[in-house]
Amino acid sequence: MKLIERCYIFANEREYFKKLRSDETKLGDDKVKLARKQYRGQGLYIDERQYEIYKRIRQA
Repeated sequence: MKLIERCYIFANEREYFKKLRSDETKLGDDKVKLARKQYRGQGLYIDERQYEIYKRIRQA
């Protein structure tokens, strides 16, 4: 990889982008929380599902 040019941003722009990233992260976290509440008790976690597949393979 070759560095083509180096750019600097002003402090206020940096804060803007940090806040934007933070807001997007919070939105993603909120979506995960809502999905967990909505689907709670309706299925298995990945580890549980893999264990069930493993048990079936061992029985065969």
